Amino acid sequence: MSSASTQRRRWLVALPLIIVLVLAAAWSGFWLYAVTQAEGMLAGWREREAQAGRNYACARQSIGGFPFRFELACNEASAEFASNEPKVAFTAASLHAVAQVYDPSLLIAEIGAPLTIAISGEAPARANWTLLQISLRGRPPAPERVSMVVDGAAVDRSAGDGGEAILRAKRIELHGRVASGTVLNRPVLDLSVVLTGLAAPTLHPMTRKPLDVTATGVLRGLDDLRPLPIPARLKQLQAAGGRLEIKQARVQQGDVTAVAAGSLGLSANGGLDGELNVTVAGLDRVLPLLGIDQLVPRSNTLAPALGALDRLVPGLGRAARNQAGAGLALGLSLLGRPAELEGRKALALPLRFVGGAVYLGPLRVGAVAPLF
Repeated sequence: MSSASTQRRRWLVALPLIIVLVLAAAWSGFWLYAVTQAEGMLAGWREREAQAGRNYACARQSIGGFPFRFELACNEASAEFASNEPKVAFTAASLHAVAQVYDPSLLIAEIGAPLTIAISGEAPARANWTLLQISLRGRPPAPERVSMVVDGAAVDRSAGDGGEAILRAKRIELHGRVASGTVLNRPVLDLSVVLTGLAAPTLHPMTRKPLDVTATGVLRGLDDLRPLPIPARLKQLQAAGGRLEIKQARVQQGDVTAVAAGSLGLSANGGLDGELNVTVAGLDRVLPLLGIDQLVPRSNTLAPALGALDRLVPGLGRAARNQAGAGLALGLSLLGRPAELEGRKALALPLRFVGGAVYLGPLRVGAVAPLF
C-alpha cells in the first residue's frame, strides 16, 4: 500500500474527530458570546430600572450552565422600590434562574428563603417557604405567560420581642397570560388562583381557619404592563373603567362551601364596586363571623322578613333575632333564593360592593378599605 493511500486513510479516520472539535469550539464561542450579551442586557436593564427608582442588586452574581443551559445565580438578592409610596424593599437569600439554550423563551427561577419585606413606617415582615418557583414564557421585555408556585408559605411580622403570624398556606399558585393585545398595548389578562390551606389570622375572623380557594377571571382596562407602583396602576385601571370579571370562584372552609361569579371595578375614591352572585352551603356558620348577630337587632332591613317568620310560626322571628346563626340564615332565605350546591342545600344571594361597603343580600356586612 502506498504512503499516499495510508495518509488518506488516516485523514478519513481523523476527520470526524476534527469536525467534533470544530463544532465544540464554535459552540463554546457561541455560548460565551451569549453569556456576554446576557450580562450586558442585565446591566442595561438594571440601569434603566434604577433611573425609574427601582434598584436590583446581588451580593454575588455568576452566570454558568455550559454547555446547554444559561444559569444566573444571585446570592443575597435585593430589590428596592424607592419610587413607591410608601417605599418597599425586599431581600432574599438567593435567586437562581435557568433557561435552556434550545428553548430560551422559557425562563424558570427559584427564590431561596428567607425573604425580608421592609415597608417604610411598618415593622418588617419575614417570609419563609419550602419552594418558590416562577416560570416565564416569552421574552423578558414582553412575556406571554407568567406562573408562580409557593409551597409551605409562612409570613410573620416582627413586633418587639415576638412575631405576629400574617399568613400561612400549604400551597399558592398564581397564573397569568396575555389573552389579547400585547404587554405594551392594551393587554387583556387571563388570571387563575389556587390557594390551599390558606390562613390569615390578622386579616378577618373568616380567614383565621385554613380555607381552600380556586378562582379564574379576566382583567380588562390596562394600558400596558410596564412596572408601576400599585396605587398608580389601580388609578390607571379605574380611570379606564377597567374591571375584573370573575368567571368562577370556589371557597371551602370546613363544612362551609361557597361559589361565586360576577364583576368588580373601582370607584373614584378607590373603593370596590360591583356584584358577585354567591351561592353558599353552610351559611349559618358564616354569619356570626361577619358580626351580623350585632347588626340584626339594630337593622330595620330584615323587619319584613322576620315579621313573615312570626306570621308563619309565632315567635320564630324573635328567635331569629336572638340566634343570628341558623335563625338569621332562615330569615335571609326569604330574601335569597334556595339552591343546591354540590348535593347540599344552599342559598343564593348577591354580594354587592358599593364604594367599598360590602352587602350580603340586604345587610351591610363590612367594608373594604380604599385601594388607593
